Amino acid sequence: MTERFLKMRIIFCIIFSLFHGTSSKTINVATNGKVTLQPLVEGEIESILWRHNGNKMVEWDNKTVNVREYFKFKGRTKLDVKTGDVTIIHLAKDDSGLYDTVLIIQGKLISIRHRVEVIDPATSAKVTCPNNATLHCEAEGDSLDYSWSGPGLQTAEMRGQTGPQISKENQDSVYTCVVNNTVSDSSVTYHASDCFTSGYHQLILGVVCAVAVIGVIGAAAGLGYYCYKKKSRGQKHTGNENKSETSGKIITNQKKEETVVLLPGKHQASFLNPVDGEPTGGDQDKVNRITVSQVSPTEATYTCDGFSVPEAATTQRSNIQMPRDNKAFLLRQKKNKEDQEKATSTFK
Repeated sequence: MTERFLKMRIIFCIIFSLFHGTSSKTINVATNGKVTLQPLVEGEIESILWRHNGNKMVEWDNKTVNVREYFKFKGRTKLDVKTGDVTIIHLAKDDSGLYDTVLIIQGKLISIRHRVEVIDPATSAKVTCPNNATLHCEAEGDSLDYSWSGPGLQTAEMRGQTGPQISKENQDSVYTCVVNNTVSDSSVTYHASDCFTSGYHQLILGVVCAVAVIGVIGAAAGLGYYCYKKKSRGQKHTGNENKSETSGKIITNQKKEETVVLLPGKHQASFLNPVDGEPTGGDQDKVNRITVSQVSPTEATYTCDGFSVPEAATTQRSNIQMPRDNKAFLLRQKKNKEDQEKATSTFK
C-alpha cells in the first residue's frame, strides 16, 4: 500500500511540475560536450526521476537501489543519488530541449526544470582580402558573432563579417577578427600588407601550376610515343625470329664450279682427269672452257646483322686451264709428265 501511494505521489508531482515546476535559465552546451543538471536541494533523497521532453531518462529510489537508464541515454548518464545531480555526456543536437526532475525528500515532492541548447562551436576563423581590398572574416558554427579590432576603425566597421577597407597608406596596420558564440570563440590576426601581395602570389602560383600541368602532359605523351615505337620494333623483330624458327634451318647455295672440255666436231665433251691431265674422251681440235655450277645445301644462321653463311660454303673454282689447241695441250701435258718422272727418279 505504501509503495502504491509513493508511485501515485510521483505521478501527481510530474503533472504538477509541468505547470508549477521551478525553471532555470537555458544552458548552452557544445556539440559532443557534456552537461550537469543540478536540482540544488537539501535533505535525504528517497527517489529521483529525470526526464527529457517528457520521456524518462534515468530514475532511482532507495528501495530498488539500482539506477535505471532509458532509451538513447543508456550508458550516457551519471546520477548522484545523494544530491540528485545528473551528468549527460556525448551531447548531440537532438539532446536539446527541456529536462525536468521530480524528487521526494522526506516525503515532500520537489520539481526542478532545466532547458538545454546543444550548438556547434565556432571553427578557426579565416580572413581574406578580395579585389576591393575590403577584409572579410569567415568561420563555421551556430549563432556566430563577428567583431573587428585595429587602428582607425569606425563603429560600423567593428561588427559583422565584413571588416575595414584598407589602402596602401595603411598597409602596415594589423587587424584582428574575433568570432564567438555562447560555447566557443576564435580569433585571427591579419596584416594589411598581405592584401597587396596575395594577388601577385596567386598569379605566380597559377603560372607555376599551369607550367607543371603542361610539363606532366608533355612527359606522358613522350613516354607513350617511346613505348609505342619500342613495342612496334619488338613486334617486327619477333616476327622475323618466328619466321626463322618456323621454316627450320635456312638453306643457302654453295657453288662449286667444274671445268668441262667441249670438243668440236663429232667428238663428245669430256672431263679432264685431274691426275694425268689427259682427256677422258676422244680427240679434239679445239677445247672451249665452260663452268658448270653445282649447288650443294649448307646451313645458315640468323644474327642481329642478318644471315651468316659458313666459310666452307664459299664458292670454289677449279684451277684447271684448258688450252684452245688440243695438240699443243697434249704435248705440254706429256712433257710435264716426263719432267715429273725425271724429278722423281733423281730424288730416289
